Amino acid sequence: MTMQGVVFDLARTLIDSTDAIVASMFHMFDELSLDRPPREAIIDSIGVVLEKQIAMMTDHDPIEGARVY
Repeated sequence: MTMQGVVFDLARTLIDSTDAIVASMFHMFDELSLDRPPREAIIDSIGVVLEKQIAMMTDHDPIEGARVY
């Protein structure tokens, strides 16, 4: 059996993407004119499916939020 590819889960494994994730979430909240949640709320939700993560922090449509993200 030959290996055809390798997949890496980079988030908090090989690199620390926390700042980039927080910046992207803040961008989404700003673009949608929504109040930003605390940075820690975003960090605590890292690893949750994006639409669920958005729904945890706002009542705004999570599908639209994911599109803007």
